[in-house]
Amino acid sequence: MNISDLDDKYGQYGFIKSDLEYLLGFYLNSDVKPLPDYLYPYKTRFGITIKESANIMAGFKPMDNVTVVDKAELFHAYLDSLWDAVDNGLLNATKIEEEYYNDEKYRVNAILIKDEVTIWAEKNNIQWPFGVEERSGGGEKTKESTDDIIKRLMAENEKLKNEISEVRELLPILLKTYRDDDPLTLEIEIRREN
Repeated sequence: MNISDLDDKYGQYGFIKSDLEYLLGFYLNSDVKPLPDYLYPYKTRFGITIKESANIMAGFKPMDNVTVVDKAELFHAYLDSLWDAVDNGLLNATKIEEEYYNDEKYRVNAILIKDEVTIWAEKNNIQWPFGVEERSGGGEKTKESTDDIIKRLMAENEKLKNEISEVRELLPILLKTYRDDDPLTLEIEIRREN
Protein backbone atom coordinates (compact mmCIF):
# COMPACT_ATOMS: atom_id res chain seq x y z
CA MET A 1 0.00 0.00 0.00
CA ASN A 2 1.30 3.42 -0.91
CA ILE A 3 1.43 6.41 1.47
CA SER A 4 -0.57 8.51 -0.96
CA ASP A 5 -3.34 5.86 -0.80
CA LEU A 6 -3.51 6.37 2.97
CA ASP A 7 -3.63 10.13 2.54
CA ASP A 8 -6.58 9.82 0.18
CA LYS A 9 -8.45 7.35 2.39
CA TYR A 10 -8.12 9.19 5.70
CA GLY A 11 -7.73 12.76 4.50
CA GLN A 12 -11.23 13.77 5.59
CA TYR A 13 -10.65 12.77 9.22
CA GLY A 14 -9.18 15.08 11.82
CA PHE A 15 -8.82 15.00 15.58
CA ILE A 16 -8.47 17.53 18.31
CA LYS A 17 -5.22 16.42 19.89
CA SER A 18 -6.09 17.33 23.49
CA ASP A 19 -9.44 15.50 23.28
CA LEU A 20 -7.80 12.45 21.73
CA GLU A 21 -5.14 12.40 24.46
CA TYR A 22 -7.85 12.70 27.09
CA LEU A 23 -9.77 9.74 25.64
CA LEU A 24 -6.65 7.62 25.26
CA GLY A 25 -5.47 8.44 28.77
CA PHE A 26 -1.91 9.34 27.77
CA TYR A 27 -0.11 12.09 25.90
CA LEU A 28 1.00 11.57 22.30
CA ASN A 29 4.14 13.59 22.99
CA SER A 30 6.38 11.22 24.95
CA ASP A 31 8.18 14.09 26.74
CA VAL A 32 5.02 15.22 28.51
CA LYS A 33 3.95 13.18 31.53
CA PRO A 34 0.34 13.63 32.63
CA LEU A 35 -0.33 14.74 36.17
CA PRO A 36 -2.39 12.45 38.38
CA ASP A 37 -5.79 13.88 39.29
CA TYR A 38 -4.75 14.63 42.87
CA LEU A 39 -1.91 16.91 41.67
CA TYR A 40 -4.00 19.15 39.38
CA PRO A 41 -5.00 21.54 42.20
CA TYR A 42 -1.31 21.98 43.05
CA LYS A 43 -0.50 23.07 39.50
CA THR A 44 -2.16 26.45 40.01
CA ARG A 45 -0.82 27.13 43.49
CA PHE A 46 1.92 29.66 44.16
CA GLY A 47 2.97 28.26 47.54
CA ILE A 48 3.32 24.69 48.74
CA THR A 49 4.12 23.34 52.18
CA ILE A 50 7.39 21.61 52.85
CA LYS A 51 5.63 18.38 53.89
CA GLU A 52 3.56 18.31 50.70
CA SER A 53 6.73 18.88 48.67
CA ALA A 54 8.56 16.04 50.42
CA ASN A 55 5.59 13.70 49.87
CA ILE A 56 5.43 14.54 46.15
CA MET A 57 9.20 14.05 45.76
CA ALA A 58 8.96 10.68 47.51
CA GLY A 59 6.18 9.63 45.11
CA PHE A 60 3.26 9.85 47.53
CA LYS A 61 0.09 11.91 47.51
CA PRO A 62 0.72 15.39 48.97
CA MET A 63 -1.41 14.86 52.08
CA ASP A 64 -0.31 11.27 52.78
CA ASN A 65 0.74 10.38 56.30
CA VAL A 66 3.34 7.69 55.64
CA THR A 67 3.69 5.11 58.43
CA VAL A 68 5.55 2.25 56.71
CA VAL A 69 9.18 2.48 57.86
CA ASP A 70 10.86 2.14 54.46
CA LYS A 71 8.61 4.71 52.84
CA ALA A 72 8.79 7.03 55.84
CA GLU A 73 12.59 7.06 55.58
CA LEU A 74 12.34 8.26 51.98
CA PHE A 75 9.85 10.97 52.98
CA HIS A 76 12.07 12.15 55.85
CA ALA A 77 15.15 12.17 53.61
CA TYR A 78 13.43 14.57 51.20
CA LEU A 79 12.06 16.58 54.12
CA ASP A 80 15.58 16.96 55.55
CA SER A 81 16.89 17.97 52.11
CA LEU A 82 14.25 20.67 51.82
CA TRP A 83 14.97 22.01 55.33
CA ASP A 84 18.67 22.01 54.48
CA ALA A 85 17.94 24.07 51.36
CA VAL A 86 15.91 26.51 53.48
CA ASP A 87 18.70 26.76 56.06
CA ASN A 88 21.28 27.50 53.36
CA GLY A 89 19.16 30.14 51.63
CA LEU A 90 18.43 28.13 48.48
CA LEU A 91 14.69 28.12 49.22
CA ASN A 92 12.65 30.82 50.92
CA ALA A 93 10.28 29.61 53.65
CA THR A 94 7.46 31.58 55.24
CA LYS A 95 5.01 30.81 58.05
CA ILE A 96 7.32 28.33 59.73
CA GLU A 97 5.31 26.19 62.18
CA GLU A 98 7.13 25.10 65.31
CA GLU A 99 6.33 22.69 68.12
CA TYR A 100 7.92 22.16 71.50
CA TYR A 101 8.89 18.76 72.86
CA ASN A 102 10.87 18.34 76.10
CA ASP A 103 11.58 22.08 76.17
CA GLU A 104 13.14 21.96 72.70
CA LYS A 105 11.77 23.72 69.67
CA TYR A 106 11.23 21.73 66.45
CA ARG A 107 10.24 22.98 63.02
CA VAL A 108 7.19 21.13 61.77
CA ASN A 109 6.16 22.75 58.50
CA ALA A 110 6.61 25.85 56.35
CA ILE A 111 5.36 27.30 53.11
CA LEU A 112 7.71 27.34 50.12
CA ILE A 113 7.38 29.03 46.74
CA LYS A 114 6.51 26.26 44.28
CA ASP A 115 8.57 27.72 41.41
CA GLU A 116 11.65 27.89 43.65
CA VAL A 117 11.14 24.24 44.62
CA THR A 118 10.82 23.38 40.92
CA ILE A 119 14.11 25.09 40.06
CA TRP A 120 15.86 23.52 43.08
CA ALA A 121 14.53 20.03 42.18
CA GLU A 122 15.68 20.39 38.56
CA LYS A 123 19.18 21.42 39.68
CA ASN A 124 19.42 18.37 41.95
CA ASN A 125 17.80 15.90 39.51
CA ILE A 126 14.91 15.20 41.86
CA GLN A 127 11.69 13.97 40.29
CA TRP A 128 9.21 16.85 40.48
CA PRO A 129 6.02 16.88 38.36
CA PHE A 130 5.65 20.65 38.00
CA GLY A 131 7.36 23.15 35.74
CA VAL A 132 8.05 26.83 36.30
CA GLU A 133 4.78 28.67 35.67
CA GLU A 134 4.69 31.38 33.03
CA ARG A 135 3.96 34.87 34.28
CA SER A 136 1.51 37.09 32.48
CA GLY A 137 2.94 39.97 30.52
CA GLY A 138 5.77 38.69 28.37
CA GLY A 139 4.80 35.10 27.86
CA GLU A 140 8.31 34.02 28.72
CA LYS A 141 9.36 32.23 31.87
CA THR A 142 10.64 34.57 34.55
CA LYS A 143 12.52 33.52 37.60
CA GLU A 144 12.14 36.75 39.54
CA SER A 145 13.37 36.32 43.07
CA THR A 146 11.29 37.28 46.08
CA ASP A 147 13.68 40.13 46.91
CA ASP A 148 13.24 41.58 43.41
CA ILE A 149 9.47 41.36 43.74
CA ILE A 150 9.58 43.13 47.12
CA LYS A 151 11.83 45.91 45.77
CA ARG A 152 9.62 46.39 42.72
CA LEU A 153 6.44 46.55 44.82
CA MET A 154 8.03 48.99 47.28
CA ALA A 155 9.04 51.27 44.38
CA GLU A 156 5.49 51.13 42.99
CA ASN A 157 4.11 51.88 46.46
CA GLU A 158 6.40 54.91 46.81
CA LYS A 159 5.36 56.16 43.37
CA LEU A 160 1.68 55.86 44.29
CA LYS A 161 2.25 57.72 47.57
CA ASN A 162 3.89 60.57 45.62
CA GLU A 163 0.97 60.71 43.18
CA ILE A 164 -1.51 60.84 46.08
CA SER A 165 0.38 63.69 47.75
CA GLU A 166 0.47 65.63 44.44
CA VAL A 167 -3.29 65.22 44.04
CA ARG A 168 -3.85 66.35 47.64
CA GLU A 169 -1.81 69.49 46.97
CA LEU A 170 -3.89 70.25 43.86
CA LEU A 171 -7.22 69.64 45.59
CA PRO A 172 -7.63 73.11 47.18
CA ILE A 173 -6.81 74.73 43.83
CA LEU A 174 -9.60 72.82 42.14
CA LEU A 175 -12.21 73.79 44.73
CA LYS A 176 -14.44 76.84 44.02
CA THR A 177 -13.54 76.61 40.37
CA TYR A 178 -17.09 76.08 39.21
CA ARG A 179 -19.19 77.25 42.19
CA ASP A 180 -18.56 79.55 45.14
CA ASP A 181 -20.84 77.46 47.34
CA ASP A 182 -18.96 74.21 46.77
CA PRO A 183 -20.01 71.91 49.67
CA LEU A 184 -16.54 70.48 50.08
CA THR A 185 -14.99 73.96 50.27
CA LEU A 186 -17.55 75.02 52.86
CA GLU A 187 -16.82 71.92 54.96
CA ILE A 188 -13.06 72.55 54.81
CA GLU A 189 -13.56 76.19 55.88
CA ILE A 190 -15.82 75.17 58.78
CA ARG A 191 -13.25 72.65 60.02
CA ARG A 192 -10.44 75.18 59.74
CA GLU A 193 -12.41 77.69 61.84
CA ASN A 194 -12.93 75.14 64.63
